[in-house]
Amino acid sequence: MLFPELGIGIPAFAIAGMAAAIGGSTGAVLTGIVMLTEMTGDQSVIIPLIIVVTTAAATRRCVMKESIYTMKLYRRGKTVPETLKRTE
Repeated sequence: MLFPELGIGIPAFAIAGMAAAIGGSTGAVLTGIVMLTEMTGDQSVIIPLIIVVTTAAATRRCVMKESIYTMKLYRRGKTVPETLKRTE
């Protein structure tokens, strides 16, 4: 609504939101991008997806260090392997 001349439709925002949810919550940025690109079959959404998913993953890392997978392990009292831990 702010920039109608861009011609971005509501489905494009839904696609970007799905990719951001996948990439941000799991920490699998490339998986979110590739999955939604394959689901839509539209190669023109790759650049917006890269921006949105990277921003979502970076925001999640600023707010909490665990992904949804390592968070489950922490709550169960399990040790998280070093390869899954966040490195600064």
